[in-house]
Amino acid sequence: MEPPETDATVLSEARNRAGQRATLPDVYYIVPDGYARGDVLARHYDFDNSEFLTYLRSRGFYVAERATANYPMTFMSLAATLNMTLLEPQVALLRDAQGAEARARTIFYNAISNALVPQVFKALGYRYVAVETSWRGTESAPLADLRYNLAPIVGSELYGVLLRTTAARSLAPSVADMHFYALDRLATIADLPDPTFAFVHLLLPHNPYVIDRHGQVRANVPLSLNFAIKTGGWERKDAYIDQVIYINGRLRQAIDYILKVSPKPPIIVVQSDHGSASTARREGKEKLPPLPSERLPSLSALLVPESARAALYPEMSNVNTFRVILRE
Repeated sequence: MEPPETDATVLSEARNRAGQRATLPDVYYIVPDGYARGDVLARHYDFDNSEFLTYLRSRGFYVAERATANYPMTFMSLAATLNMTLLEPQVALLRDAQGAEARARTIFYNAISNALVPQVFKALGYRYVAVETSWRGTESAPLADLRYNLAPIVGSELYGVLLRTTAARSLAPSVADMHFYALDRLATIADLPDPTFAFVHLLLPHNPYVIDRHGQVRANVPLSLNFAIKTGGWERKDAYIDQVIYINGRLRQAIDYILKVSPKPPIIVVQSDHGSASTARREGKEKLPPLPSERLPSLSALLVPESARAALYPEMSNVNTFRVILRE
């Protein structure tokens, strides 16, 4: 994706402010994938998430109660948020791909890998830390100064060959291993020196459902088959809520640790890329996508300085997140 002309101006302004490095707070952008907004969880899952939302508020977070993602798919949503701009020309190209969707999606994946937001933070003097995943859009972070990756060879051709042998399959890292690894890394990022911008894409509570609410592994899904093996899909509401409850607990642990050890009050954004999809393939209408009223509402909680907090509002959309933070 070609960067907007304004990107050069944004980066230039950031470099001019780089002298303020000593006073900069750490910034965490934490993305729990497919995490539905509180009212959606109540309406479609009969689940009350107020305990976790109350916890966030007790730690100083602003919870945008009517927040929405700008796009219903991860590759679109993250590309927009991390570049602080809507991607309508790219979406139109994807819509008109006519069999070349994979190539059209590459535009979005590249927009995530080479996004403007981490470039701005690096220009300000930040160390960019990324926790990589098994999903293509965040499997590699070429701009990052420090990259955490549980299994960097998972996507390689050699790994695919090895996985087809019984012995290698039994030794392969699992999806649960990746979740545990990413959550463990999240907390320890706070121990790094220098101002840090951390991008942590968590593939929870999105299916496949491999962890119960107590953190016990319920399904052994090889990491390379993360989105190929089905464990009930969005129809398994009970398993989805189990992973919501589990990630709630792990996020609380990580946030408390970050707040405890940070020398300066950090900025923390906990924001889902999109919501859930239990209304997909409704009875008698098997090929329909999920209702936008379920898919677009997103969890959006921001711990920011008072100067930025005044600019937050209940209906925030994800694309405005870093516009507000960087402006203030």
